[in-house]
Amino acid sequence: GKRGDCDFTSDKDLLLLGSNWKQISDEVARRSLEGFSVSAFLFDKATYLVNNGNLFFKHICDEGILVSGSQDQFQNLILNWRAANDYRDEIYENIDLLELIHFIPQSNFGVAAIVDILISSVRNILIRRLAGQGEYVFSWGKIFAAAHERKLIKYEDIQVFFTARYLKNRYRQNSVPHVPLSYLDCLLRASARACGATLKPRFVHRSELRSLPEKFADGTYKQLRALELMCAEYTFHGALAPLMSL
Repeated sequence: GKRGDCDFTSDKDLLLLGSNWKQISDEVARRSLEGFSVSAFLFDKATYLVNNGNLFFKHICDEGILVSGSQDQFQNLILNWRAANDYRDEIYENIDLLELIHFIPQSNFGVAAIVDILISSVRNILIRRLAGQGEYVFSWGKIFAAAHERKLIKYEDIQVFFTARYLKNRYRQNSVPHVPLSYLDCLLRASARACGATLKPRFVHRSELRSLPEKFADGTYKQLRALELMCAEYTFHGALAPLMSL
């Protein structure tokens, strides 16, 4: 709300910081039930990230509002943020995540999950490509406008990305949309431009998805999203409901 550009697709984001992880976890659970999308860190971790140019905290510094707690600690975080030398490693991590589009499930749920992975990675990559040029923007509209101005994407890509954002939000609310394959093809082309990478989508059979989480068995976010794709193919199986919630 601080930017004045929120709409019905916007998340209710909340950041929790503290020195007692048990208290933080309890508060995360409570706030999540109230409909907030909650991020949580110990103060020491937050301080480390601020000092090393973490762009999530740059977003907080520029646009966050203190709801409760110490104003001094909040100001200390803002004043100590320093840009990283570059963001290439973070860009690479997001491009590496897109290897998962080689394993698209043949279901509405699976295609919607792929749209989520694509648009989330595109946003993360554009934020970092722009930050590498000294421009720090975080709202969807400003990211796409700045990326178009710097010729990182085409003008027609912007509406494709906004549609993907809408589909992502519906998917995360468990209202799974039907995604036409013609639209997915447009999104893949626009995403390839935004990422500066070649993307090679591939639809796979259920048998290959069953072993997908083991293919990336390194405990990373990539493995978590691989597990999500497997679950997306097996939504009919009630035993997977806890994993889908995760």
